[in-house]
Amino acid sequence: MDGRKGFTLVELLVVIAVLAILSTITIGGARMVQQTARARRFNVTKEVLRTAIARYRTEYNKWPVEPDDSPDHAPNKGYYIWQASNAAIIDALRQDGKGNPDKIRFIDETTILTPGDSAKAIPLSSAASSGCPAVYVTKDGTSVKHFSIEINFEYDTVAVGGKVVYNNNLKVYRVSGDMEAGTSDDEY
Repeated sequence: MDGRKGFTLVELLVVIAVLAILSTITIGGARMVQQTARARRFNVTKEVLRTAIARYRTEYNKWPVEPDDSPDHAPNKGYYIWQASNAAIIDALRQDGKGNPDKIRFIDETTILTPGDSAKAIPLSSAASSGCPAVYVTKDGTSVKHFSIEINFEYDTVAVGGKVVYNNNLKVYRVSGDMEAGTSDDEY
């Protein structure tokens, strides 16, 4: 030993390289966990909304909205689709909503998201008392999108999802499987 105290330049560079590799692995893992959490939240919220709408239908023997209230509809096929305009449906599900005369709590407003300031999603409970649509954050966390809600008045079913496709200038919610189960061709 030559009597010097401290670390050599090579030793410091090796430590820095090891720390950089470990931080990259950790950040990548955290990002993956966030994406998985967003996907799970989307699926849970979708099922909560579908169940709440079905419960509303059972409780009041009518849907939260009437067929004529829909801006996007397919009257010949008996179903109506709400996307950015899903606020009327969400308002009826809220405990203090206009369409909820018995003040039944169909949804937990702390778990449903709605657009807030700066295009960020905030809990519905923190928002205004009415006129707030239900939204979700995309898997990559870059944008906020509206849930698509389809009520089929002919078959008395409801489906909730995240994707609306256009077919001959008409918004058609693509549902795969049983509509009652709420399965869909979702897109983040």
